[in-house]
Amino acid sequence: MSRFEQSTKLDLERIIFIGRTFEEYLDMFLLSKEDLEGKKILDCPSGACSFSAVGNSLGLDVTACDIAYYHSGEDLRNKGLQDIEHALNRIFPLVDLEGKKYVHLNRIKSHLADKGCIVDEVKVSYEFQTNANSMLKIKKDNKEG
Repeated sequence: MSRFEQSTKLDLERIIFIGRTFEEYLDMFLLSKEDLEGKKILDCPSGACSFSAVGNSLGLDVTACDIAYYHSGEDLRNKGLQDIEHALNRIFPLVDLEGKKYVHLNRIKSHLADKGCIVDEVKVSYEFQTNANSMLKIKKDNKEG
């Protein structure tokens, strides 16, 4: 690997998979599908978002690019699975985009408890957005079979 490649390569361990839906992109940028029709759209950095896949399926001309795509699909998949496993231990934030408590939170907590998990809602000092200052901490109860 050349010195240039080493300086521009993104370390796979530093990648965190987060993603936005097509609809979230439209909302974030105050766009409609009609605003994008007939245009060439570059989604950069696109990461794990579904914008380009959904946009192309709707007939839009969207190209996704991200420095993370330097890594193989298999390596990215494995890293994504690691992130999912990590996220299963902590869920943050517990609110929707408007800062309201996630409507299915109690159902999720109940489901996890039924599966033998210990679920605690923990306050954190970091407020990601309005009212987003608590997380779920989830542990598998080792007493269960």
